[in-house]
Amino acid sequence: MTLKSVSEIHHQHANVKYGKPYFAVLLAAFSSLGGWFFGYDQGVTGGIVVMNSFKNDFCVGIYGNASVCDLPVASLPSDYRRYLVLFTFLYNVGCFVGALFISSFIAERYGRRAIILTSAILFTIGTSMVIFPPGGSKKIMIFILIGRIIEGTGVGCSSFSCPLYASEIAPTNLRGMLSGFMQLTVVTGLFAANVVNYLLQNHKWGWRLSNGIILIAPIVIMIGICLCPETPRWLFKKKGRKAAENSLQRIRKTRDVTNELDAISDAIREEGNQVSTKELFTPKILERLAVGIGIHVFQQTTGINPIFTFGGIIYENVLGKGIISLLILSGANLLFTIPALFLFDRLGRRNLLIIGGLGMVVGHLVAATVFATGCKVVKTISNDTIVTEEVVTCKESSGIAMLVFTVIFVAFFALSWGPIAWIYVAEIYPLNVRAKAVAIATGSNWLIGMIMSYILELINPLGIHGVFYLFSGLTLLAVVFVYLFCPETRGVLLEDIEEVFDNFQLKNRPPIKVLRRLCAKGAQHLSNVLQQNETLITLNLEFNLIDDQGALHLANALQKNKTLTALYLQFNKISSEGAGHLAIALQQNQTLTTLDLRGNFLNSRAAQFIADTLLKNQTLVTLCLSHNQINSQGAMHLAAALKQNRTLISLNLANNQIDAPEIEYFVNPLQKNKTLTILNLRGNQFNVKKNSRLIAALKENTISRTITL
Repeated sequence: MTLKSVSEIHHQHANVKYGKPYFAVLLAAFSSLGGWFFGYDQGVTGGIVVMNSFKNDFCVGIYGNASVCDLPVASLPSDYRRYLVLFTFLYNVGCFVGALFISSFIAERYGRRAIILTSAILFTIGTSMVIFPPGGSKKIMIFILIGRIIEGTGVGCSSFSCPLYASEIAPTNLRGMLSGFMQLTVVTGLFAANVVNYLLQNHKWGWRLSNGIILIAPIVIMIGICLCPETPRWLFKKKGRKAAENSLQRIRKTRDVTNELDAISDAIREEGNQVSTKELFTPKILERLAVGIGIHVFQQTTGINPIFTFGGIIYENVLGKGIISLLILSGANLLFTIPALFLFDRLGRRNLLIIGGLGMVVGHLVAATVFATGCKVVKTISNDTIVTEEVVTCKESSGIAMLVFTVIFVAFFALSWGPIAWIYVAEIYPLNVRAKAVAIATGSNWLIGMIMSYILELINPLGIHGVFYLFSGLTLLAVVFVYLFCPETRGVLLEDIEEVFDNFQLKNRPPIKVLRRLCAKGAQHLSNVLQQNETLITLNLEFNLIDDQGALHLANALQKNKTLTALYLQFNKISSEGAGHLAIALQQNQTLTTLDLRGNFLNSRAAQFIADTLLKNQTLVTLCLSHNQINSQGAMHLAAALKQNRTLISLNLANNQIDAPEIEYFVNPLQKNKTLTILNLRGNQFNVKKNSRLIAALKENTISRTITL
């Protein structure tokens, strides 16, 4: 079996033609309508809970009279305050459940269109349960809270589905802009909600009308999504090349889609067509999953949600103009999201995240410093009770300056972290795990959102300026995270992003270079000791940062050491280069019997080095290569080596990327090899039931053999 090299495939993918983009733009714009009710609902809640119409339905006559229900938050009836908390909290719980548990299941089994439709249906049901029942009853209030959960579930599903659909139908050169459409509709919805709240705040049905207007968007989605094509990537995986070709020709408005289909085919063949949760826990995908979760977590910890949720309260104290301040902030968010759509594919995701993050740090820092130097906080006790009231007095110039720099923070967020968090995470995962991985990353966003809803409690101990300083520090940490772990994906075909991550060398980042030098220095000292040691027989170095340089030092020691019999190097970021050093050493070493290299970055080239060693080494008995990236070529090299090796007893290749055709390579060698008694192939990319004949052939032998599949 012959395979094209990665560089050859990538070169061919660069020649993909995309035809006319207007239909893809239209599809992305339509699917992003889910962002309307996502953003609108986020913005509308903060305004409706202070409307008299809301208080009349859920407080007056239930928890107190009108005067009691108009008291400051700290003096409101405790049961009513609890209801307000649940009104927001349960919505976020629904978002979390929708994003994490419902989205990936429906998107993977029934398609990307199905989850968009599901999000619209859930949101419509939930919002209807919230706005149509009459107020004045605690039982009805419980029913409304259930509606909030369902409403949030729809929003969680939309936050997952919109960027995923757009990223899979978009041409590479427009993917950033089209995936960013959702963020534009989110911020538009957020701004529109503030405007509607302002206009309807005194209407007798104000909170119901404000909440109900957005139902137009999910109803339009339910009608129109059936007219949209399914994404070709999902169709290729589920229904074959012909179905994907028809969809792609319709989207691209050209019949010449062969190269793009070939790219999708190459990706599916490399990744495998099996979808399993265990795929998420291979080292390569785990690191990618950590990147996606990190991006979403840091998006929340920049403080954007508390700024919009509690910004009205903060600037009412600072400037006496809370509602107008929120309009300014949401207007800036909308205004700067528009140019961002044209920057994603020009400046790149990574650059914008770093530059935008630094701008956000400055905005927070200056706003906090202005408050600390230009405002005073006086605490008083009301009527000799335990209720403490804070009075904030600021110079007008200080209040304006603080608002200006918060606008700067919001502007940089809108240009970078706001949209890119959704775009980047939707495009960095292999097709076979994309739905599950995006769901987990999106779920982490909502989970941290729930936690951040309690940030108001920190204002009392830290002060407003302390909270802003905290956000500034967390945003700086976000910038460092992107610098160390996030490669650029601009202009790269989805099917080639795998290669981008494989080639992104964390070890070449300056801070990591320092750490690597320290670890390599330690490995060098250890190597010097091992070359002279005559007693040590077992060495366990798992979960260190030894990498290839440290592997070189250990290899030098193995060539001279005469006593070591077991070496454990699990999860040490060793790649093919390091495997090559160790392989050369093992051709000369005469004592080592056990080598554990699980959880590293060993690919087919590394497997070839190890296979060459198995042809010459006469002592190695146990070899563990599980949880690596060994695919077809690597399996072929190892199988060929087993024909001649007469010492290896146990070989662990679990959780690699070996498919059924490659497993056939082991049939003939195992019929000739009389020493290998344990072979672990569990967790690879083949179906046990569909390959029963192959499995029977593997187990046929005159010796007792354990084969784990």
